[in-house]
Amino acid sequence: MVTRKLMILCALAASLLFASAALASGTPSIDWWVIGGGGGSVTVGSTSLDGTIGQWVVGSDKSGPIQLGPGFWGGG
Repeated sequence: MVTRKLMILCALAASLLFASAALASGTPSIDWWVIGGGGGSVTVGSTSLDGTIGQWVVGSDKSGPIQLGPGFWGGG
């Protein structure tokens, strides 16, 4: 019984510690640039595409009739 209360108390203390650290961290930001190990760009007509080797992208992107599915499994 004492062990269970101690575990609950430790979990509560850890939760408060993590919550206070998250609140003290400030406003999160996501930068638009990436440092990558290579890549390049391609332009066809008025459409251009820039890519970077190792750039992590989640989800797909769509603009008008053009849809881009990035990543290893993006075309599936």
